Amino acid sequence: MGAAITLERTLDWIDTDAAGYWHHSVLWRFIEAAEAQLHRDLGIIDVTFGFTPRRHVEAEFFAPLHFDRPAEISLTVARVGRTSATYKARLTSAERLVATARLVVVFIDGDGRACPWPDAVARALSDGEPLATAEP
Repeated sequence: MGAAITLERTLDWIDTDAAGYWHHSVLWRFIEAAEAQLHRDLGIIDVTFGFTPRRHVEAEFFAPLHFDRPAEISLTVARVGRTSATYKARLTSAERLVATARLVVVFIDGDGRACPWPDAVARALSDGEPLATAEP
């Protein structure tokens, strides 16, 4: 497995129905928050954001998530291909599995065509080591 991150979130009222149960779309927002933080931590966000549309998404839901309850979203880079990456996500609350997901993103150029990952970005996603930054 490659780079990984776990974030804690609390379900807001706006993310629920009238009974206080979560809306399924919250899963994707939690995943995207984890993805953004992972890319930020790896130092690749300026290269990847705006250039990694979703190619495929799938999820399976196991339990409800309730208003004002804490949850953990874990995101792992499961595979890095030449032009794509596969993420696996897991949402839990109180150690109970709530949902799992799999996403495939594709790295694109300015014209929207798939293109190879820059070598340093592929390495960061694969091994979880941040890009080296130049000293001021």
